[in-house]
Amino acid sequence: MLTKSLIFPLIFIFICISSYSKEIVLDCNHKEYEINNDLEYLIDSSATISKIAKGVFKFKSAVIPYYASKGNKEYWVKFQVRNNCLSNNQSWFLEIWNNDIDSLDFYSVDYNGKFKKETAGFYVNFSKRKIVNTNITFLLNTSNVNTYYLRLWRHLPMRFSFHIKNNEALIKHSVWEYWLSGIFYGTLLLIFILNIYLFVTIRKRMYFYYLLCIGSEILYCLSRDGLGFQFLWPNYPWIN
Repeated sequence: MLTKSLIFPLIFIFICISSYSKEIVLDCNHKEYEINNDLEYLIDSSATISKIAKGVFKFKSAVIPYYASKGNKEYWVKFQVRNNCLSNNQSWFLEIWNNDIDSLDFYSVDYNGKFKKETAGFYVNFSKRKIVNTNITFLLNTSNVNTYYLRLWRHLPMRFSFHIKNNEALIKHSVWEYWLSGIFYGTLLLIFILNIYLFVTIRKRMYFYYLLCIGSEILYCLSRDGLGFQFLWPNYPWIN
């Protein structure tokens, strides 16, 4: 049995561990980090960045990618980064694969110690993004130790898919993504054109239904992966 002299130290250690904030450590040997298990989250519509910075609200640790069964909620996400790879040729980025987030505010501290905000999302014009990428991407100010906050709205159930990448990994992933997307949409477009030819020459109603099916599939995929938002309707986010 535990003696009374051990109970209080154990309680103190437990409190320290439970209040410990996870820290993401960047080094020169890794180019990419999946940080889904290093996030802390908060669900409170009354929260503001000024109150959060003062410690008014307490974040919960997201041991696994957090998932809510009901949408229409406002999420706050917090993560802390320590950069141990201080290279002039190395930049680090936060890349979010959740393209169907309605709106997202990214808060970081500038060199004057003040919060600066960047906004993105499927209900925000694509031209407002500082980094032109299909996936939502933000540049991290990783000169030393920094804490970042995200404010998210989404009407669908939320599952986090956040990654930190250096410039090499981000460019490599983007090139592969665009290249494979080109093959995918090129194949669908060839099938679409072929069915136009068959419908005009054979004049069977079946090929018209094929055209509707393939056309709707192309539009659906363009909306889901963000390519349509980037290249076809960047100033009309309601189409998403």
